[in-house]
Amino acid sequence: MADNKKYYYIRLKENFFDSENIIFIENMKNGINFSNILLKLYLKSLKTNGRLMVNDIIPYDTKMIAIITRQKEKIVKEALEVFREYGLIEVLENGAIYMCDIQNLIGKSTTEADRKREYDRRMTSEKKSLKNVGEISEKCIPEIIDKRLEIKDNKRDKRENADYQQIADMYNEICISFPRLTKLSDSRKKAIKARLKQYTIEDFKRLFTMAEESNFLKGQNNRDWSANFDWLVKDANMAKVLDGNYADRQPAQQEPEEGGRTQYRSYEEFERELRESLGEEGAV
Repeated sequence: MADNKKYYYIRLKENFFDSENIIFIENMKNGINFSNILLKLYLKSLKTNGRLMVNDIIPYDTKMIAIITRQKEKIVKEALEVFREYGLIEVLENGAIYMCDIQNLIGKSTTEADRKREYDRRMTSEKKSLKNVGEISEKCIPEIIDKRLEIKDNKRDKRENADYQQIADMYNEICISFPRLTKLSDSRKKAIKARLKQYTIEDFKRLFTMAEESNFLKGQNNRDWSANFDWLVKDANMAKVLDGNYADRQPAQQEPEEGGRTQYRSYEEFERELRESLGEEGAV
């Protein structure tokens, strides 16, 4: 049975470990580990012409390289920095790692010149594609910002609409003696929004409660007038209601003096009391 598989192998020259780069690297701290990592990366990149990618999509990071080389992640990170300084690898903007000397080491069926030309072509193509992606990204940035602002505005509008409806429902639930609010017009939303800059939802609840407890605001006045939602949410009116200006006044209790005599606050109060006691409507 014919074997149609392709086999890849590294062709190391007998003086590979005597080259300046390898000598300098192996004389560093953890240098022997560095050269071990380098050879394993060469072998790992054989089938992809020197390009270290998982499934040709995801670039290898230091943690992944540490796993496949069975080295500590810290040592791998140091090794990659050294390899880059010595020109043994090139790291592209998308994180892809290229083993720069791999074309001199790969052994397979195609000619050496073809391998080098294909390697250079792929490197140039990938760099160009990354540059184009960068240019497209710069053009897309304003659109992305506009989209994010639009989403932010939509969220704010939804939150404000929820506040408007909550306040309207609260008014209808508490102020049962007042005209019912049936529509949240733009002018009403504008008034609510303005008040929410100074007051909380809880302040609105207190406003409606105090209004419902006020006989004057419910129409028991000499003008036969009663308040409504629009009147209550006006800036000056809301402040006066919350200050208690429209709260019902309790009649003052007269306190008797010593000896059983009643003390009156004024002559008019005494005259009124006398009229009531005599059952007369005219002046005394």
